[in-house]
Amino acid sequence: MNSTDNLNDMNDTALPARTEVAVVGAGPAGLALAVTLAAAGVDFVVLDKLAEGANTSRAAVVHGPVLV
Repeated sequence: MNSTDNLNDMNDTALPARTEVAVVGAGPAGLALAVTLAAAGVDFVVLDKLAEGANTSRAAVVHGPVLV
């Protein structure tokens, strides 16, 4: 996939014409903010580089030095 493919994928995604808040990044902080905004009834959109989240855990390994 090249950068042109990425731009085409972004153009296929429907974004609202207007929003009160744009949350950039769907990491832990961005998603926590999104939940808080939703609970407060604020209109928002979450923008992230990836179209969907990773399907694998990033916490599947325990490193020895952490247990000391």
